[in-house]
Amino acid sequence: MRLFPEREKMKVFMSRWLPVLLAVAWAPLVWMILAALLGSWLQSISCSWQVVMIVLALATLGSTFGLLRLFGLFSRNIFDE
Repeated sequence: MRLFPEREKMKVFMSRWLPVLLAVAWAPLVWMILAALLGSWLQSISCSWQVVMIVLALATLGSTFGLLRLFGLFSRNIFDE
């Protein structure tokens, strides 16, 4: 038994849900990288860890969204139908 018996169902899954899965998988990694690079600098500027966490969360969402858009652009160029 195959996961996607029809090619159309596979295309719908890949176009709609694969970016969501990638975002869920990569967001913690992006968060850790941004926290390591910007955390201490933001802490010294704001003196409040709540502000630092909010800025890091917004930066993580923006970075993850940007990376997904970049991934989508490259995948359209590679798998152009």
